[in-house]
Amino acid sequence: MQITQARVEGALQAAPTHQVQDIDEPTTRTTAPIHPISSKRFRIIHPTYAGILATQPPGSLALSRKAKTLTLTDKERGQLTQIEERSSDWRERRRAQTVLLLDQGLSIDAVVTQQKIHQETVACHRDAWLVRGFAGLRDLPRSGAPRKLSEAHKQVLCAWVQGEAYTAPQLRSRLSEEQGVQVSVWLVQSALKEKGYVWKRSRHSLKIRDEATFREVQAEIEEWVEKSKLGERALAYLDEAGFAQAQPNRSAWTEKGKVHLMPAERGKRLNVLAALISRGELFTAKFWETTTAALLGGFLGLLLESVGRPLTVILDNASIHKAKEIQPLLALLKQKGLTLHFLPPDSPELNRVEKLWHKMKYEWMAFKARNAATLEANVDKILGGFGSDYRMTFC
Repeated sequence: MQITQARVEGALQAAPTHQVQDIDEPTTRTTAPIHPISSKRFRIIHPTYAGILATQPPGSLALSRKAKTLTLTDKERGQLTQIEERSSDWRERRRAQTVLLLDQGLSIDAVVTQQKIHQETVACHRDAWLVRGFAGLRDLPRSGAPRKLSEAHKQVLCAWVQGEAYTAPQLRSRLSEEQGVQVSVWLVQSALKEKGYVWKRSRHSLKIRDEATFREVQAEIEEWVEKSKLGERALAYLDEAGFAQAQPNRSAWTEKGKVHLMPAERGKRLNVLAALISRGELFTAKFWETTTAALLGGFLGLLLESVGRPLTVILDNASIHKAKEIQPLLALLKQKGLTLHFLPPDSPELNRVEKLWHKMKYEWMAFKARNAATLEANVDKILGGFGSDYRMTFC
């Protein structure tokens, strides 16, 4: 049966005004009389669907509770599923769910029962999808007070936080003093989140590396890796690290209001020198004493002898790596085929053995206190099982 616009408006005039409600708000009231909706009443209920009636032929009703066919393509179904699972707007998630349920062949009453919303809300969601597609899932711009933060103000906020570690209350105060804008702390936070900023711990940085030099050295290392695969030269990444009997702190699941405590043993550090050779072998030495330039020189000599061919060693700029006392030894080793390549400052990513220390301290070693004997045993187990029981993957 075709319902005319005049009949709709006549029904509205007879309807009590207190029954007009926002159909986009969840409600379980199903006993109130339901009336057909005219374009005038529809704009009062919710502006999201305003304008849909204007696209319909004269004399027709856009938002009818009469069943309408709703069939999705596989692509639309997949996109709606992603919106339902991931959208940050609960209204958009619910509307996507309504469309998906109707696509499954459920009636409006069945969707009302499952979503616990009004019949008119379901009909509105359905018809908005039929007319506007994905745009029908989102709210249309609403009338109201102008925005307190313009796009220019948001850009100013971004410039401020890039230059200094401001808190939201400090930013609000500065906006008031310099821009004459009175806003809440919440609005400042929302504006920054909208621009892709998050509140997280800052880090100290004493130097800023030369990115061009970093990329140049990175390309050189890739060439050396290829040469090592051809057997022309061997390549090794060298570094040293210390292991304390008290395991480094890490995050742990902790009951609210309590602290995750771990006994801390005090004692000497176990220092390890390691060279990760390009063919996957690990050459190491450990000391219960400070690593000196002399120990490094002896380690390099043994490493070159173990490899048995020309060797390029990549290492950082630690003082013991360039100490004057071992320069004569390094000159002799250079004649035998050893080449030392020092990385540019602040470039730990280029030294692959750095990843070994992180794996050992934060993944492979249990989070517990040790004495000297158990510490050395744990380190020996990992170093001895490297490549079989303990593996690393480089991207």
